[in-house]
Amino acid sequence: MTSTVRANIAGSFVTVTVTCVASTVVAQLPALRSASGYSKLIVGLDVEWLSSDRNGKVALLQLCSGTQCLIVQLHHLDYVPVSLAGFLADPTVHFVGVGITSDAHKLREDYGWGVHNVVELAPLAAKRNGPNAGQSLVDLSRSVVGISIDKPASVACGDWTAKHLSHDQIVCAATDAYVSYLIGEKLLAN
Repeated sequence: MTSTVRANIAGSFVTVTVTCVASTVVAQLPALRSASGYSKLIVGLDVEWLSSDRNGKVALLQLCSGTQCLIVQLHHLDYVPVSLAGFLADPTVHFVGVGITSDAHKLREDYGWGVHNVVELAPLAAKRNGPNAGQSLVDLSRSVVGISIDKPASVACGDWTAKHLSHDQIVCAATDAYVSYLIGEKLLAN
């Protein structure tokens, strides 16, 4: 099943494709590659899993570049396309996020995928903007790109393994990847 939502995230309209269909993933990867207007290919990356099961497999993979986000429901994916693993391993793509090293490790552990060229945003922000830039995505969004994001715990700690995600879950998941992209774009501009 695939759905597309136009979400208002921090004042920008973002096209969010949510899918568990491998052929849709394959079709959306070129859109991610061409969505960034920046000379480097920057992709915000985040993952979600069932919050009550720390040892559970990654349920969602969120990727965002420009105003294009792709949310892959890994628990329900009909098959894993080779091009997804290839995209994650592409050394020309700068994958950015908060806690992205842990996310990349979890993807390798759960699915055997190597995510190359990961950029941790908090240390980069501290290096560029000083130690008061913050450590969380909420703090960095405020200090680096001047936007405020709201992540209600009731949504952030929801069931990410559900076949049908709520609109709030979709927006929350897309927000993490989109704001990571915005912060990464700003910090890597120099």
